Amino acid sequence: VQGIKGSVILCESTMLCLTCPQLILVSCFVTALCEFPAEAESCLSTAGSSLYLRTLQRGKVSHQTEEAEEAQEEAQEEEETSSREDKALVHRLSLWGSSGELQVPGTLLAYITPRADAYQHQKAQQLAALLGDSFAVVSPRPLLLPHNVVAECHGSCVIPEIALSQLSSPSNGEGGRLLGHSLLRLLEDPQLQYMWVMEDDIEFRNSSDVLALMQTHAADDSDLLVIDFFPKTSRPSWPYFRLLHMPQYFPMKWHDRFSDAGRDPGHWHGALLPLLRVSRRMVEAVWALQQETGSLTYVELLLPSLALQQGLTVRKIQAQFSANIRYRPCWTATEMNKTNDGVFFHPAKFRDGDYIKC
Repeated sequence: VQGIKGSVILCESTMLCLTCPQLILVSCFVTALCEFPAEAESCLSTAGSSLYLRTLQRGKVSHQTEEAEEAQEEAQEEEETSSREDKALVHRLSLWGSSGELQVPGTLLAYITPRADAYQHQKAQQLAALLGDSFAVVSPRPLLLPHNVVAECHGSCVIPEIALSQLSSPSNGEGGRLLGHSLLRLLEDPQLQYMWVMEDDIEFRNSSDVLALMQTHAADDSDLLVIDFFPKTSRPSWPYFRLLHMPQYFPMKWHDRFSDAGRDPGHWHGALLPLLRVSRRMVEAVWALQQETGSLTYVELLLPSLALQQGLTVRKIQAQFSANIRYRPCWTATEMNKTNDGVFFHPAKFRDGDYIKC
């Protein structure tokens, strides 16, 4: 006892008993000597079992203290992460503008483009001047365009980036991300009900026609407004129906999820979507599907099929706006000038000072 009494430094080794049972006696005694000298002899004379319990109790207290400190650190990290994500969300919302000052209540328009050439700048300027906070340019990277919002997540996305990229055709993941981030805006702001999405190869005669499009359909409560949609039975040669038989783009569990309807060719629908409007309910259905299955698929197959499976409403955009929107061929300046009907044209691809053929 006298020998150990001089080795106060051994107090730091109290927890060794948890890994080395032979040190239980020494640990117990040194602890008692350092903290409670009057208990030193009783500690030495106590039976081994009680010594073991005593030491474990001390270890347990120490362990609980460590756990409490770790929990406190984790809580602090979560709070800091949440604060960063909240600030990022506020920043993103500020880029879109205030949802309380919209041209059409509860409705935004997202213009998606990866380019910032003179042609795109002119179109974006016209739309921004007319629509104000009702409008944003959504791009994969920062562009020198008005109301530019970069399609990226600060923290974690409600729907993962990889799933958003699946909304594109298999050859163009970037387009799906731009569309997906535009749609997710509806889940970020509870005051919003609808989102229009316009691709950058849509030409319009006048920017006022875009506002007319939004105002004309403002009273329509459809969950999905499209240029055209059709069942698989009426257009079986549509190329993207082949994705139904490609597990990498349409997992078998999707067929199971859609149950009997999934095995009925009449259930599946395609759509033409260079210009579309979606409701909050439509985006919530997409989000729920991704949460359940872990994946998404090409938007022109996904949205009409899912909407009808969920009992949502799908309608066509009025003909005065959609008459000149088609898949191919591309419109040329000469063709557009000869056409009196319709106010939008697609595809109209402007490159190097002129509209190109495709």
